[in-house]
Amino acid sequence: IAIASTSQVVSYFPASFTFTVTNVNQLPANTYAKIYIPVEVGVSASQINCQAGGSAVSCSYDSTTRMVTLSSISASAISAGALVSTPLVVNNLNNPSSTTPTSSFGVYLLNSLDQVVEYQSAGLTFTCSQAANFYAINMILNNTVNSAPTSLSVSFSITASNYVNSSLLAITFPAL
Repeated sequence: IAIASTSQVVSYFPASFTFTVTNVNQLPANTYAKIYIPVEVGVSASQINCQAGGSAVSCSYDSTTRMVTLSSISASAISAGALVSTPLVVNNLNNPSSTTPTSSFGVYLLNSLDQVVEYQSAGLTFTCSQAANFYAINMILNNTVNSAPTSLSVSFSITASNYVNSSLLAITFPAL
C-alpha cells in the first residue's frame, strides 16, 4: 500500500489522501474498503468524500473508530494485483500539525458478508515535509538609529490552530 497526499504542508492544511493498494488475492464482487485515519490527521465527517479509481463512491466516517467506510469499490471481481489501478481516495482531510510521522493508517478490504479479505494496519505512516506560510507577521524595532543596539519583537500567525512543543522560529537577517 502506498499513501500519497495532495499537500506536504503541515498545520492542518486541507488535503486528499490516495491509497494505492496491491491486493494479494482475488477480491470478490462488491468488495468494499475501510480506512483507519490516525489521530494526527484531521477529519470533518460532514466534508469528506471518496473516490475509487477516479469514480465517486459513497463513504461515511465513524468518529468513534476513526474509520472511513467506502461503499463497493467494484461491482465485479478484482483479480490479484489489479486493485493497484483503482486507487482509493479520501478527500477533504487535514494534514498533521508537524513534520513528525503519523501513527499508522489501516486499510481493510471486506467482502459483501463483512468479512476481512485483506488488510494492512502497520507501517502505513505519512510525513509532511513543508512548513506552513505565515498569514500575518509583524516586526517591531525598539530603536531606529543606524548602528545602534536594538531589540526586535516578532509576532506572527500561521494556519495551525496550535503549535507543537519545541517549535522553532528561525529568522535570517540580511548581511547589512
